[in-house]
Amino acid sequence: MPITYLNAPIIEAVIDLRISLPNEFDVSSFDILDAELSIDLPNKSNFTITTAQFQSNEPQSATIDKQHSGYRYESSDKKKILIMSKEAYTFSHLAPYVSWDNFHSEAQKFWKLYKKISNPVSINRLGLRYINRIDFPMLERLNMYLKLYPTVPDIPNRPALGFYMQLQVPQPDIDGMLIINEARVDAENPDIFSVLIDIDVFREKVIEASDDWLAWDIFEQLRNRKNLVFEEIITQKTRELLS
Repeated sequence: MPITYLNAPIIEAVIDLRISLPNEFDVSSFDILDAELSIDLPNKSNFTITTAQFQSNEPQSATIDKQHSGYRYESSDKKKILIMSKEAYTFSHLAPYVSWDNFHSEAQKFWKLYKKISNPVSINRLGLRYINRIDFPMLERLNMYLKLYPTVPDIPNRPALGFYMQLQVPQPDIDGMLIINEARVDAENPDIFSVLIDIDVFREKVIEASDDWLAWDIFEQLRNRKNLVFEEIITQKTRELLS
């Protein structure tokens, strides 16, 4: 049973599906959804993909191409963001985060609309990402709060002024990959040491669109792994801080 924290540190949760659509699909087809999406996500804008092609014989020369790939929908309070494009379906929720059940069910609801319009061929990648921000007392040692942290030999024992570290860890038991990014970020209060813990768990394996129910079962696996990893990163002192 996952631990629920009174002061949950989640600042953004993201569900991402990378998709293959029929070649003839036109992104303007998403316009049909405007009325349904406007209830929850009234703000709509174009979503573009920018690519650059460099000329091999001219190192300083590049051709920039911007392609209209879909749309970005946003809630009135800017806390919910949905991207429907030719390449991906992405739903994110910014703080305050309510619950997995709420987040998961909303993502599924909008996915059904995406699938109805785009008629996808396959799902090629499933990703679940949670970005957490935790504020620690500046004068405390970081290893009192985190099990994953940078160490610098022969320097007085106080937190580093800044750091960034990344771990890439295969997860063969769930046929996936785990990427952890951890970094210090600025805090308004000089007595606070703020750390971002960014946990990204994903699986790259083709699923036929007709079996998309399987994708949502896999997201449950990814979420369980994300929870396990987060609890392994923090100490009991941090749990007390978040409770």
